[in-house]
Amino acid sequence: MRTISLNTFVDFVADFPEPGASDDLPGKEVAEFLASGLQCRGIEAIRIADERPDIGRYVYCSFRDQHFAICVTFDNRERDGRWQLLPYPADDRGRIDRRKRRNHSEAFETLLLAIHETLRQSPQVREVRWFPHFREPHYLAIQRPGDGPIRDPRAEQHWPFVLRLDRFLNDVSRLLVSPLVCLLVFVAATALAAIDFSWALVLVAVWLTAAALSGIVLRALVSLYVAHAARQRNS
Repeated sequence: MRTISLNTFVDFVADFPEPGASDDLPGKEVAEFLASGLQCRGIEAIRIADERPDIGRYVYCSFRDQHFAICVTFDNRERDGRWQLLPYPADDRGRIDRRKRRNHSEAFETLLLAIHETLRQSPQVREVRWFPHFREPHYLAIQRPGDGPIRDPRAEQHWPFVLRLDRFLNDVSRLLVSPLVCLLVFVAATALAAIDFSWALVLVAVWLTAAALSGIVLRALVSLYVAHAARQRNS
């Protein structure tokens, strides 16, 4: 399977009814508009569902025997509320297919391009922004958006340092809690316990501390800084 660098999250401003305070689940018109646009571009729109009222509506679709789901949400925390679309590979029940989420297929690329064309050619849509993946709004505020789903692999080199640091910490924390590292720590701790139990405790404590620092504490500090920088930029 070829490696594809893609932007997989898009937000935009559009002339669709925005949710009011009493609306539990926004986006019916956006979901119908999206499903119609995909259908015209060869993507089979299977159904529109609202089983996740805490998040948003979902458009389920398929292409070349591969299933996808697109989450439609609305973010009103910016000055102009922005609609958000988060597509992802899914199984036949609509659940995230984690095996395919990191290895993007040509079918997924086709879906993203169809979404892009649907948005770009609609007079109701403007200010379309593509990002590598979903992030909180304050992260998006300091990140340069892409102009489509195909991403330059060198784009991350131009990210602000704090975003590259956050990505590095995320990668480190994922590595530390990976099954292989957990197994190595367990084997090493077992071997040390046979010699000196206190050294085994030290090893486990260092491993847990490193995982907590990289995955929770340091990333929380980075998030606070990013939120502050975003507020300054928007003020």
